[in-house]
Amino acid sequence: LFGFSLNDELTNNFELKKKYTFAAHKNAVKCVASAGSLLASGGNDDLIHLYDLKSESDLGVLMNPGDGAIPCLDFFLPANRTYPTHLLSGSSDGGISIWHSGGGGWDHQKLLKGHRAAVNSISIHPTGKLALSTSKDNHLRMWNLIKGRGTYTTRIDREPETVCFNPSGAAYTLLAGQHVSVHNVVNGGSLTASIELPKKALSLAHVSDDLLLLGLEDGSLRLWDVRAQGGTGLRVFEGAHGNRIRGLSLLRSGAAAAAAAGLDKGELGGGGVLGTFASASSDGVVRVWDGRMIQWRGSGGDGGANGASNIAPSTATSTPPTGCLSSYNTRARITCLTVVAPPPASLAKSKAAKKKARQAAEVRAAAALAAEAAKQQSKKAKRKSEEAKVEEAKVEEAGVEKTGDAKPKKKVRVTFKTK
Repeated sequence: LFGFSLNDELTNNFELKKKYTFAAHKNAVKCVASAGSLLASGGNDDLIHLYDLKSESDLGVLMNPGDGAIPCLDFFLPANRTYPTHLLSGSSDGGISIWHSGGGGWDHQKLLKGHRAAVNSISIHPTGKLALSTSKDNHLRMWNLIKGRGTYTTRIDREPETVCFNPSGAAYTLLAGQHVSVHNVVNGGSLTASIELPKKALSLAHVSDDLLLLGLEDGSLRLWDVRAQGGTGLRVFEGAHGNRIRGLSLLRSGAAAAAAAGLDKGELGGGGVLGTFASASSDGVVRVWDGRMIQWRGSGGDGGANGASNIAPSTATSTPPTGCLSSYNTRARITCLTVVAPPPASLAKSKAAKKKARQAAEVRAAAALAAEAAKQQSKKAKRKSEEAKVEEAKVEEAGVEKTGDAKPKKKVRVTFKTK
């Protein structure tokens, strides 16, 4: 595993700095997933490795209860939380494991069975109540995570390699070779939009519910507004990488990026704003981009199959294309990518406010305890003083009685006179 830190201010120069290298697995790393400060990796050695990047600690490994490699992982992070509660892992034997975070560690809760071949991808709904999975058996399955069982399955003509819910959870996207489709969750998976690409799509990232970022096997990028018909909403950027794009991850939205820099939003496609994002390729190069600076061109409605690009394909050693803010060559065959982002500012403020309120409450409680202790101490001192006075009075009284007993009795002399 390669880890990088990145300056997150648009007003400064972006620079990817290598932060760490972990020998996470004995064989190839198949997938990575992150939520909050937690990072998980799955490998060909049947293990899931967990790390906490905030404390920079190794949390240990989870062993696949099934048989074979771990090709996919997905965390569930509830709203207004900074630590995930559940982890789903897929296995090359077709099983899906549910892991729960509790009691200071991760416990295996259930093994879901249904796929007859290796699981390609898993996506948990934003509510955490259901999940989707795809497999080499050419099936898409929906799982009820509350009851822990499958609720729906359908066969796909082409092997579905990737499935991912959009941010709202109202729809999901399927990658199956050169075919990309968007389906409605409410209407039983009905088709909302689809497009045929000139090359196989290997990675995707949802910019918004309506805007998709796609990475292709020829190293090019596609930005697709799913509301447009016939591919007219597709924008093309050739030469992002010199080889297959194996991973895409958003760093922050274009709206936040533009606001931070005081720039115009520059919406693309109307369904959202593409801000900064990261990409990783099989050629070993990791790049950070500003989507507003990329020289996108229209596809002409053919998915980008026709029309020559004026941008030459990029290689690992060539000058990065326009829009690339930073680049790093790992000189390794990259298989996956994820971004471990800090918590949202609103959540951070909320946590800070709660912490401040808690500290204030602790101070008030301490003051109340101190006042009560002082009050009790005063009562105790007063009681001791009264007891001392009483004891002193008794001693004085006893001394008076003793002195009176010691005094000699006066003798009375009587004289008689006679005539």
